[in-house]
Amino acid sequence: MKTKIATGVVLAAAWLFASAQVYADCTLYDYSALRGDPRSLGAGERLGNLGARWDNRTSSVDVNNNCKLTLYSDANFRGDSKVINASTHYLGSLWDNQASSAMCTCPPPPPEAGGHHRRDNRHGWHRPPPPAFQACRLYREMDFGGGELQLSPNNSYGDLGYGMNDQTSSVKVPVGCSLTVYSRDNLTGRSKVFLEGDYNFVGEHWNDRISSAECACR
Repeated sequence: MKTKIATGVVLAAAWLFASAQVYADCTLYDYSALRGDPRSLGAGERLGNLGARWDNRTSSVDVNNNCKLTLYSDANFRGDSKVINASTHYLGSLWDNQASSAMCTCPPPPPEAGGHHRRDNRHGWHRPPPPAFQACRLYREMDFGGGELQLSPNNSYGDLGYGMNDQTSSVKVPVGCSLTVYSRDNLTGRSKVFLEGDYNFVGEHWNDRISSAECACR
């Protein structure tokens, strides 16, 4: 009899953990294996401060609908960053319980007949894709001189190519966007986030040291 009761308790506990899972574009969990309390983010949602409940508490994440979740080690999308484009049951020793801010970026849905974007019952109306001119721009020289490379919104560039690899000295980030640069190819190595604004010099630590980048716009 005791064995049956104990088994029932274990099964009930397992059900409670499983039932905590939710389906959203991006979801943070405070335990590994997508367990514990969930914190959902919809497409384009940006959390500059995860708050006392979630600051440095994320251990696993769920990412759906071809979205990307970017975690930051400091508030307001600053510090080190990590980009995740698939469900991850454990963030690893470097990122477990380290995230203080986050953003969820998703590709726009296909328009319905008449050019209107479909409604997502979970998160309301999707924003239309940003206009073509709303791009992050990299420049080979300070003060926006030399060659220019435009990064289209909500896209990642794992290799900046021969002309721009380790060649960037200044950048421009349009309103509503952020630019994350990396010291190595394929969005790896050290990272730095530039929020909207014009930066006539990326700084001594990043001058001619950018190998990959991504432009995220809400």
